[in-house]
Amino acid sequence: MHTHMHVLIASVVLSFSSVAAAQPIEDEVDLQINRLEAKYTGNKTMILTLAKLRRDWREYQSTQCFFEKTVANGGAVVKGTSASAGNAHRACLARTKAEMKASLEKF
Repeated sequence: MHTHMHVLIASVVLSFSSVAAAQPIEDEVDLQINRLEAKYTGNKTMILTLAKLRRDWREYQSTQCFFEKTVANGGAVVKGTSASAGNAHRACLARTKAEMKASLEKF
């Protein structure tokens, strides 16, 4: 059981590392959320809401762009993707980031 726990922990760490490596440390969306956190310092409801927004935003972007990449790859989930699938994924990342940034800038 002890060995199984180490394998499980290593798996979780590797999964987290892969996700973290796929996301930039701080991008335009993070900067906007950071700006709003500074604006609402002391407002616990807003700080918690912004923390949830940050998590949900990353999950949405990841899922949406995976979907678009998979569609461009003919619906197949394979290790190597086609050039069009890679292009679709990059375009999705740029588009969703620009949309969220523009939305947050309103506040």
